[in-house]
Amino acid sequence: MRVADTDNHRIQLFNSSGTYLTQWGAQGSGNGQFMYPRGVVVDGSGHVHVADLPDLPGRQSQFDSSGSKRRNSPS
Repeated sequence: MRVADTDNHRIQLFNSSGTYLTQWGAQGSGNGQFMYPRGVVVDGSGHVHVADLPDLPGRQSQFDSSGSKRRNSPS
């Protein structure tokens, strides 16, 4: 399970038992950084999509399943 930890500007990963595994992200507008992430979903390919609000409206960041940065949209 991936959780948008909004006020800490990061994504946290937990296993199915709720045990913390890892986290990624930091406050900012650069690659791999977030400004109050509000939504996180995993697509059918296992890519993690994170939506930032309110400071970067419309920005969506994409990561692989381990949290490695893939791209931003819009770029």
